[in-house]
Amino acid sequence: MDPAGSMSVFGLRRGKLVVLSPHLDDAALSLGGTLLTLSRSHPIVVWNVFSRSRASRYRTLRGGRIVEPWRRMEETVASLLLGVSVRFLGFPEAMLRGHRDPRRDAVNATDLQVLQQVRHRLSSLLTGEGVGVLLVPLGVGSHVDHVLVREAAKGLLSQDGGRSPAVVMYEDLPYVEGTDSFEWLATVGGSCEAMYVDISPAMVRKLLVLRIYRTQVGPNTIRRVQKHATKCWMEKHPDSGRRGYCERLWLPTGPRGAGSSSAPPPFHPLPTATFPPSSARQLEGSGISPRVVTVEGPR
Repeated sequence: MDPAGSMSVFGLRRGKLVVLSPHLDDAALSLGGTLLTLSRSHPIVVWNVFSRSRASRYRTLRGGRIVEPWRRMEETVASLLLGVSVRFLGFPEAMLRGHRDPRRDAVNATDLQVLQQVRHRLSSLLTGEGVGVLLVPLGVGSHVDHVLVREAAKGLLSQDGGRSPAVVMYEDLPYVEGTDSFEWLATVGGSCEAMYVDISPAMVRKLLVLRIYRTQVGPNTIRRVQKHATKCWMEKHPDSGRRGYCERLWLPTGPRGAGSSSAPPPFHPLPTATFPPSSARQLEGSGISPRVVTVEGPR
């Protein structure tokens, strides 16, 4: 996505851009460059869904009451630098719901209750917020919180009678680094088009913002984020001869064809739903435009 044409896709003449962020660092990790690029001209709000947390990369802090206010402070400072607003929805993260390994554990009964609560909360917020574009995590890596956010949005938007905002899916960093996103698209329930946002001018600032998340993000995670941005640049510009960085997004375009391969969802049981198709026309004037790759299933 070149700066001149691609940014018109998130242009948002119909409303604001809202990011559904499972945790307090996910929007910056996965979309920091895009947010820095778009926030100069578009209103952006990050809804942090599972904002109740006791997790930290520091053992001495794990489980302590200081972790949550510290993490909220990190998110607030980062949002000021990203130029976005934040809202904390206050749901407890997986570890507070009894999970020991959120990327491997199956969905439990409590998760299904939380799924319905999240969906209800999102429904109320979407009704009164004037959302034009909704960015939803793809769920790469099977982290239960990321998948629940995706499924809550899918179930909600698939039943709203065509009144939904345009949906754009983003890749979950750092989990997506070293993973094939094409395989994960099977869980979306439809075909998608790849979109590449050139974040080269914003990359240094994104990496600086990530350093604010001291309780969660270490040097290795930052290296993985940078490596993936380089990989996406090379996919989009294989013959450019210069170094750059991209964030890759996905636009749901319709139901999967009958002949397409499919994969079971990473968790069971979860409601079966698909995102309503979004189109370039829906996104017109908003800042992001569909590009190049159409995916019908995993490769």
